Amino acid sequence: MTNAVGGPPKRMPTHIIESMMCSLWGEHFGHPVGPDDDFFELGGDSLAILEIVLQARKLGLELRASQALRHPTPARLAESITVRSLDRAPERLLSLVSAAAHTKWPEIALATRSSTVSALTSDEGYGSPLVVIHSDSHRVAEQTALLRWELGRPIHSLHLPGLDGSVTDGAGIVALSYVLAEAVNAKQLGEPVSIAGFGIGAVFAHEVARALQAAGRQVDLLALVSPSLPGVAVPPRDALLRERVAVLGGRFGLGDGADGRDLLHQAHAAGWFEDVESPEELVHRQATWVELTSAVAERQFDGFHRYDGPSLLAADGARQVVAEKAWGPGLTSMEVCQLDHGLESPAGALRDPRLADALRKGRV
Repeated sequence: MTNAVGGPPKRMPTHIIESMMCSLWGEHFGHPVGPDDDFFELGGDSLAILEIVLQARKLGLELRASQALRHPTPARLAESITVRSLDRAPERLLSLVSAAAHTKWPEIALATRSSTVSALTSDEGYGSPLVVIHSDSHRVAEQTALLRWELGRPIHSLHLPGLDGSVTDGAGIVALSYVLAEAVNAKQLGEPVSIAGFGIGAVFAHEVARALQAAGRQVDLLALVSPSLPGVAVPPRDALLRERVAVLGGRFGLGDGADGRDLLHQAHAAGWFEDVESPEELVHRQATWVELTSAVAERQFDGFHRYDGPSLLAADGARQVVAEKAWGPGLTSMEVCQLDHGLESPAGALRDPRLADALRKGRV
């Protein structure tokens, strides 16, 4: 498919396509449609899919009927068009992130030391305090969701450690987690305490929970939300970096000439990396993500590295089996909350009501 002047179609960000599909579906069904609404549950059929595909093509989308049938929500369909149909990484952005990966970044005050590690998100509620270690990309959205869910307990929010490039292997994850555990102890939050982690933050949450137990603290719940997978192989760092930039390029509609400013603008428009203020920091964060992801892959559990207490594993159904296999050796007991958003984006879990319900039930 080409655009009006015969060239290749312009790349559109995932969130724009998602909004377009919500509008098209809303026009078809005669009422508002959300990003996670299922086309067939709304009453659609294969003939209606064909009509919507034709309308989408008129708007410049490269969309096939088979694709729409396999991805029956606006959010899933948008990702299938952008993130899951990658060809290559935007050249200029790839060059910038590659350079950042080989450049030592000045330490940023992103809560990697005990003196700045904890910020109170909410002091409402009488349940045990919840300490949350956030993901690299959705800290603001995760904080907002935690408040919206009204969990009935004080919440303390921690930035993801290692964003200054200080963590390069599994041992680094453990070492920095003990620093975090000491900071939690210093806050005198009360007993018992619950620990939760999103994405890569879940790996640190596990180690913090273990460290607190080793120090004699009672941990009543460890919640792992859409967690990264310890011990699961990832590509070599250079290949992983290229893959990361390709995904960002697809998700945010970035072409070969896009730079850090373009990435920052499009990411903020989509609700990603809202805690990042400068293009330079955002470019560097992609390089540190590669280091952290590689470190997680190197983290191997054994009989001496288990968290001994109640735990909750919340993962999308498509990743549930592999998540259970990866995390099982590190947990003595595990309750599974199967989510159903079907997305690569962490935002899918934050919109899934099953997650809020599971966290409320875990409250003591």
